[in-house]
Amino acid sequence: MRALLINVGHGHLSSDNHPRHNVAPMDLAQCAAILERAGWRVELWDTVLEHDEEGPVIERRVQAKQPDLLILRPLAHTAHTTQMLGRASREHCGLRLAMGPSAPHLANDLLTPLNDSTAVDGVLIGEPESTLLELLPDLAKRALPDELPGLQLAPSMVPKGRPFIRDLDALPMPSQHLLVGRGYQFRYPLDVHGSLNIGYVLSSRGCALGCIFCAPAERETFGTQYRWRSPDLIVDELERIRELGGNAVYFIDDFFAFSPKRVAALCERLIERDVIIPWAAQVRAHGLSDELLELMRRAGCSTLCFGAESGSDRVLGLLRKGVSVEKVRDQAARIRAAGIQLVGYFIVGTPGETKEERQDTYDFIEEIAPDVVQLHIFNVFPGAPAMDAFPELYAEEGTKFTGPRGRVTQLEELDKERRAFYLRYYTSPRYVARTLKRRWRPLISNLPDELSFAFRSARFFAGIR
Repeated sequence: MRALLINVGHGHLSSDNHPRHNVAPMDLAQCAAILERAGWRVELWDTVLEHDEEGPVIERRVQAKQPDLLILRPLAHTAHTTQMLGRASREHCGLRLAMGPSAPHLANDLLTPLNDSTAVDGVLIGEPESTLLELLPDLAKRALPDELPGLQLAPSMVPKGRPFIRDLDALPMPSQHLLVGRGYQFRYPLDVHGSLNIGYVLSSRGCALGCIFCAPAERETFGTQYRWRSPDLIVDELERIRELGGNAVYFIDDFFAFSPKRVAALCERLIERDVIIPWAAQVRAHGLSDELLELMRRAGCSTLCFGAESGSDRVLGLLRKGVSVEKVRDQAARIRAAGIQLVGYFIVGTPGETKEERQDTYDFIEEIAPDVVQLHIFNVFPGAPAMDAFPELYAEEGTKFTGPRGRVTQLEELDKERRAFYLRYYTSPRYVARTLKRRWRPLISNLPDELSFAFRSARFFAGIR
């Protein structure tokens, strides 16, 4: 039996040209491992990596493969592409399923017939692994059951839910051989002396934070209860990535350091087993002690990313961050003192934010001096808590970087202001000198990619679409 899994990454709005890296679809890799363990031959395509191929080209490739099972992972902005791909593949594959954080929000459209054809035969709701495991006997027969928890089969159908997977160790290791070496780009600094070959790892699931702007899709998929894999299994996965030629890892957990005790145990096992490769992770903007940061550094931690969001305590309160400017300042200093590079996420344009408070944010960025700064314009995602607080700002066409429609003049001003800050920050002698001192070897080792990224960033700073 043959399965084809596709991450449908086409569809960014033409105006959404903020420089970015891409992240491997770990949920697809996890499902691939389940299928492979059951004897299926699995291919995984990521249209993000094949962005030069238009939709019809991908459709013809699917038709040529004629898989017994096609699993599509749509993103919110790729709904149309997913529908076209699913319908075009109807006569050329056995069953078509959709899954992923955005799939439940697109399920009705994907399952609504158009000219007697739906885009998919079913949608996996929530964590897909348990449902996929139970579906294996039916999939082997190219059939779907009439009813199954976690499986939506019709637009108006609300399937019975499944409990979140408590024992993540029971799942097989994700099929890293389908991801490592595929060309995923990672744009945060890592202490890699050689051409970067990044691997991605999901070591935990769940996030209980209540940030007002957060898109709920991931939270709906993984829940708010924090669950993690055992340290040895995570180290096994890093070893596997290294065997496949990977030389760095990005932990894509929503909140990697929720449990400092868990992080310490993982770092100790990495050191004991001598699996030391550079890695990065997302943490909260406070709560990491000097002792833990030093241990993380010895275990390979190269870069930490956190959402500082604002230089104003009042705005942080509006965003429900549960952190103060002083705590962010302290955590940034501790991270730097440990020799770990810092990526800072910030938001401008929060409703009610004054021009003076926005300037406080720019000044605060200059003060804590992250190695990478990402400035986002406030936006409202479908289902986010901010929808209730600011319903007039919601528009489905909005994206993470361009913001919703309806505030065109303000958004244009914010975007112009943001680009000017980027240009000033990244070309300052202080920043250039610090970056070259720390990163001259990785920059030289990855010169073609770095120059390409610098060129795209320069176009963005200059406002060139």
